[in-house]
Amino acid sequence: MVKSLVMSLVKPPFYKLVDYLLNTNFFRESVHRATRDLFNQQAPDLVNAFEMPAPPQDYRLGMNETVTLSSQPAIFITARFRSGSTFLWHIFRQIDGITAFYEPLNENRWFLRSANERSIDPTHFAVEDYCREYCGMQDLDRLYQEAWCSKYLYMDAKSYDPKLFQFITELLNRAPNRPVLQFNRMDFRLAWLKAYFPNTKIIHLYRHPREQWLSILKCEAIDVPLNWSRSIQKELPLLYTYQWARDLRHVFPFLDPESAQHPYALHYYLWRLSYAFGRQYADYSVGYEQLVDTFDDVLRCLFDGLDISADVEWLHKLNRGHRSLGYHDYAPESWYEDIENDCESVLKCFSPPTRSSPSEIFQNSELLPKGAR
Repeated sequence: MVKSLVMSLVKPPFYKLVDYLLNTNFFRESVHRATRDLFNQQAPDLVNAFEMPAPPQDYRLGMNETVTLSSQPAIFITARFRSGSTFLWHIFRQIDGITAFYEPLNENRWFLRSANERSIDPTHFAVEDYCREYCGMQDLDRLYQEAWCSKYLYMDAKSYDPKLFQFITELLNRAPNRPVLQFNRMDFRLAWLKAYFPNTKIIHLYRHPREQWLSILKCEAIDVPLNWSRSIQKELPLLYTYQWARDLRHVFPFLDPESAQHPYALHYYLWRLSYAFGRQYADYSVGYEQLVDTFDDVLRCLFDGLDISADVEWLHKLNRGHRSLGYHDYAPESWYEDIENDCESVLKCFSPPTRSSPSEIFQNSELLPKGAR
């Protein structure tokens, strides 16, 4: 009797302590270092099937003419953080006959929020709220998994996540008009998305990695020194960069933060891989710089392919974006090139070689903002 009473008193706090320890970064990092040789093995079919396309030599709209989908398919937007995805979402939001959902996997759980709650990023021009399309969908919380934000980020066509499938399906079915879902957390799940939702169109939006890096630093209001080292600070708030690297290192071992010479290297790896996945699985691939430079032409091309009728001239007023050379203020060209070239050397060991070196394309193509040559 006494033993049973003691156990009933000891078990709950003990279990809570164990649960807490299992979820600490220290414990997870210790387990990862001790077992990395077991879990970092490459899957041969993944490495052989995965291609690393070089960034484009210009910003022409990349289209996959071989894709044939049903009429009026749903539209998915995939992009990295700070790459203009809110801008593109806001454009679709203004179009009659479109219901545009903002970041369905975001930890803010827009379906639980009111459109009257105003906490708008000042860089999101003309956006008044993020959540009115989710009105009346509070019950989606039964399906939502916070792990979608920064865990299990890699999914192939055979991955199993019935709640994610049901969550997205519910949004598609509940949309009163043609649904558009804008994702910042689907980069490495596109194979799964395409397999489970084949009758959709995917738009891949990307931004120059150096400008995106600078935008992240400004967003987080953080200064990362060029001579950064792990002895100075182990982890920085860089819009999930470290969380994503830790999760994806089991598939891409070079993403281990322990081996990063500078946080920009982790950023560049993620950008490079995200670009490759986007080009491999998306139906349309658009550069942010191209979008703001040739706004009308890009939208007309997109809308023609997506069978959307919209007044492009009226939408033009939303275009407040511009090309920038701000990354030169952070570091000289050679600093970026050294890190990017080192990353490219690692990537060449991991994936089949490409026809041209991305570092060469950066120097000799329109991938760089105008005037950066």
